[in-house]
Amino acid sequence: MTLIELSKQYRQNAGIIKERVDMLKKQLETENLCQMDKLRLRVRIDKLLSIMRETNETALYLERYYDRRYRKNGRLAI
Repeated sequence: MTLIELSKQYRQNAGIIKERVDMLKKQLETENLCQMDKLRLRVRIDKLLSIMRETNETALYLERYYDRRYRKNGRLAI
């Protein structure tokens, strides 16, 4: 498996996580929940967003792994 193929899998997984986050946000808006359940749902959404962000960052890192001008922070080295 190449790094590009691996990065595509990471992107795909980030998409799945995004779908779940969207579903949970919709649930938060539509369902009549007590304050504690709303808090738990918000915490869960925040954790999933963090995982999604890290997954996208890893995908980008793998895509650019052999580009000497690319640094992890996203800036080009000149």
